[in-house]
Amino acid sequence: VPIPKSAHAYPAFSQAMADVLARGSCIHFFSEGVLLPYSDGVRPLRRGAFQLACWTKTPVVPLVISYRPPQGFRRLIRRKPLIDVTILPPLMPDCRAHIHADSVRLCRECGESMREAYAQARSHYENTL
Repeated sequence: VPIPKSAHAYPAFSQAMADVLARGSCIHFFSEGVLLPYSDGVRPLRRGAFQLACWTKTPVVPLVISYRPPQGFRRLIRRKPLIDVTILPPLMPDCRAHIHADSVRLCRECGESMREAYAQARSHYENTL
């Protein structure tokens, strides 16, 4: 579902996302705002997904996408990098906190855990060369 471009469309969008979560489905956001294929590192995160998580009291499950060049036989047949996806433990909103303050906290904690996982993935790759 595309994120609305105008501010007046956000309430309907937020309610539609809350309805999806209430049915037990998952929603995936690129919290950086957009997916940039083969981008290095974790870019600054935006708070929208975290505000929705706080509003709906839904956990956030951070995913870290990292890339590595093909090795061995694969490098002969594949030019594009290989993708590694790391699924991190869920981060829970604090239902007692104010939504704005808690979304800031969730965004910060998610960014920190994602940057740490990305650094570990890169370190692991560099140590296997």
